[in-house]
Amino acid sequence: MKNASGASLRTNAKPNYRPQASDTSIEADIYLFARLRQLSLKQRVEMFATFL
Repeated sequence: MKNASGASLRTNAKPNYRPQASDTSIEADIYLFARLRQLSLKQRVEMFATFL
């Protein structure tokens, strides 16, 4: 998988990085965390408040 600049997303992971779940690829994890970092604090709080 490649990011917007065309670079491989895997290169952004530390060498021994393991995904958060066994059925998730490293690329999917990196993409998800990158998208979460783009959200404002309010958006993140609202998103995670729905899980409570």
